[in-house]
Amino acid sequence: MNKRIILVSKGGGGKDFFKNYLKKKGYEVDVSYTTRKHRKGEIEGKTYHYISIGDFEKLARNKFFYESVSFNGWNYGTSKINWHERKACIKTPSAIEKLKSKDIEESIIIYFDIDRNIRFERLEKRKDADNVGRRLAADTIDFKGFETFHIRVTDEKFNCKKLLKTIKQYDKI
Repeated sequence: MNKRIILVSKGGGGKDFFKNYLKKKGYEVDVSYTTRKHRKGEIEGKTYHYISIGDFEKLARNKFFYESVSFNGWNYGTSKINWHERKACIKTPSAIEKLKSKDIEESIIIYFDIDRNIRFERLEKRKDADNVGRRLAADTIDFKGFETFHIRVTDEKFNCKKLLKTIKQYDKI
């Protein structure tokens, strides 16, 4: 793969599921920094780098991040090193808006646009650090008018192997 893979979806859309598939296939995936609380099963340094708001702000002031955003009351950021060295990452629409045109051209953005009812069910089962209603409302705002993607996935039972094959074909264009 020559291009970076950027995964984007509303909560419960499947981006983490596909990210884990990419890891199993040997792709180096970005580990972002966040001020969000741990969810059950997440591992420091593997899922995210969990840091305080103060530490996040200090890193931002020191221009450590390639891009950073605030989403749903928490901060997220990708280090400059990871942006240039990793081949896959997760982003929000607001993070994608901050990317340079060249970054978008050098990437394949996959939008998991899964039905709200399916996402609601998944988020309810997850019982994580966020309130489901709050997350769905925040996603509605964040994704309003979002159209910066190359591949759109609408099947909640998407096949990871087929999707990766599609991505590889797109990479050759």
